[in-house]
Amino acid sequence: MSPRRQTEMPRKLHHSEDTFPLWRHHARRTHHPDGHEHPRRLAVEYSARGWTVRSSAIGLELVTGPTLCGIELPADLALDIHKFLRVHLLAGPVIELPTVPRRHIVLAATTGVSHNAMATIRDHGLIVHTGGARIPLPPTYLLTGPVRWFTAPSSRTTLPPLVAVSAALRAVASPRWHGAVSALAS
Repeated sequence: MSPRRQTEMPRKLHHSEDTFPLWRHHARRTHHPDGHEHPRRLAVEYSARGWTVRSSAIGLELVTGPTLCGIELPADLALDIHKFLRVHLLAGPVIELPTVPRRHIVLAATTGVSHNAMATIRDHGLIVHTGGARIPLPPTYLLTGPVRWFTAPSSRTTLPPLVAVSAALRAVASPRWHGAVSALAS
């Protein structure tokens, strides 16, 4: 009996979740295969969301206006607020700044904004970027590192109302929130 020669036939790859390169999924949104992001394409994508975007020497900037603001806060507080908003189906885009300690910017809609909501946020010592302030957008690179999305915008997300962010802040700052989180963790 002669030994059979086994030739390996090349497998045909189907572009499924398992075989499709991960970078291609991200390339559609923000990344190039070599890891670089395309600021022009992103500027168009951001502008299509109704955002005013300006290009600068270091990247892209979101210009706040009458319908949009950014609330800058410590990362751990931003995470709690994001969890609260997600549970109530109001979570929106959150920018991660390359600072030490880590800070995030929660983007919010300011249409019909309540002065009480703004006061609550400022009373907690948070920074509210409004009235033409510029917020760095990915793929901006600051001296301390790249600006990234903690939660990227998608076609399914909208900006949470500023009033909802204020309510989330009041809720997560209360002792009941920390007690409930502690009970879930144990």
